[in-house]
Amino acid sequence: MKRSWSVVVLIALLVAAMVPGVAQAQDGVATLQGVVTADAMAIRAEANIAADLVGVVEHGELVEVFEVEGNWAMVRYGDLSGYAFAADMDISPANLYLDATVGTRSDLAVRSSQDISGDVVETLAPGSHALVLLIDDVWAYVSTGHNVGWVFARNLRLGTDAAYATEYLQDTATTSSRSEVAVRTSTDISSDVVTTIASGETVSRLFKSEDGLWSYVVYHGAEGWVFSSRLSVSSPRAYAVGAPTELRLNFRSAPDSSDKNNIITQLPEGAEVLLFGRTEDGAWLHARYEGQAGWVSAEFIATDYDVTTLPVTG
Repeated sequence: MKRSWSVVVLIALLVAAMVPGVAQAQDGVATLQGVVTADAMAIRAEANIAADLVGVVEHGELVEVFEVEGNWAMVRYGDLSGYAFAADMDISPANLYLDATVGTRSDLAVRSSQDISGDVVETLAPGSHALVLLIDDVWAYVSTGHNVGWVFARNLRLGTDAAYATEYLQDTATTSSRSEVAVRTSTDISSDVVTTIASGETVSRLFKSEDGLWSYVVYHGAEGWVFSSRLSVSSPRAYAVGAPTELRLNFRSAPDSSDKNNIITQLPEGAEVLLFGRTEDGAWLHARYEGQAGWVSAEFIATDYDVTTLPVTG
């Protein structure tokens, strides 16, 4: 998803307004990133061509970008911090940094396009989490762990801690191929190539196509579809999806069936729940349903996921 750096300035300002200090301070988490396009990019102590040289970054390297103002960008590369020419980089929003919570009182529609009449690909319950991939004007491009789409940015409460996002909403995979792996704009072998990834590189997989043949990945600011067969998942997402096998399954606030007062609600048969933990004996699963966390009996949950790999959370 290519964006001109001038448009990214607007994105940076919007993020800064919504998350104070994120795009303004080098001590925080960068919401932008830059790939060096110049043969070598100079980092200077101040936004001035005559300022002291802090260091040089080679072509193709990835740097963190904290602020863009005029011709200059505030950057960090390893131990080097300072200012560099924005024109020497391909600047884009930094992916997988912002965890967001739905701040609406009703379900939030995730749409296929930046249009209020766009198709709804999923709805998010109040208080549920999403991963912000991009902010463009009033819209935010998010991953839910099952789909990607657009929501109104004002309906999200943004945070800078990506621990939830990286642990629960993506797989970490390694490209495995004798040649470079093509990232495409759609699940079509003839679609445009966004970028290519060398074998052995680490990517983030957000989800797979319905037939499982394609995987949607993010890699150094680029995103798109690759053949699933070209990926080797090294760290699967912690989330597993399950469904009750009983007509009305008790959803409890604690893993205890003897307490009638801990029943939050009853899950209808076939309802989708997200599983993110278990008791030590595996008899109970920690789940999320419609934005609320609770416990269900493992005996009555059908899932293709190996629940013994879930962390012990109760």
